[in-house]
Amino acid sequence: NVELYHLAVISSDLKQKEEVLVAYTTKFSDDWRGFNDLALVNIQNNNLTSAKGNLNRANELSANNGTILANLGALSRAEGNLAMARNYYQQAANNGANTYYNLGVFDVKSGNYSSATTNFGKSGVSDFNTALAQLLNGDANGAKTTIDNLNPDVLTWEHYYLRAICGARLNNQDVCTTNLAQAVSKNGNVGNMAKED
Repeated sequence: NVELYHLAVISSDLKQKEEVLVAYTTKFSDDWRGFNDLALVNIQNNNLTSAKGNLNRANELSANNGTILANLGALSRAEGNLAMARNYYQQAANNGANTYYNLGVFDVKSGNYSSATTNFGKSGVSDFNTALAQLLNGDANGAKTTIDNLNPDVLTWEHYYLRAICGARLNNQDVCTTNLAQAVSKNGNVGNMAKED
């Protein structure tokens, strides 16, 4: 039981993780964790129908579980049902889950950048979305600092492009041009995007 579940948790290969979780949920059909984790793999693979079935099964096994409710919120958001997503996030928070990050993403998509910045701050996660919310909320320096503090190995063209925008907003030509060049080197289409921005 423990070894099989642990193998699924530590696997970084989605296909292997899915195979292990299918085996786990077949063998241990009374453990909500397997269905919950399998649903997360389903969401990552954009298999939302399977994700819904697995999350509903997990919820049957462990009603009012904050983790499951938060994931139902993520699924609802992926399906485009933002009202239901927010409802699930609130339920999850009421049941002890940290849904601040999810609420932050929701707030960015809803255009509530001040609330997004607050929620990302409370989540304890610092990433691209955190920096984006800061920039959209008028804090270009905070957004730049957030990106500056990330591990350079995780930076994508989007990070460099966002940092270039921060440089432009801060009237720092060096930051702007250096990061724009990095973004273009990782994604050739960025040059056209920059012309429109």
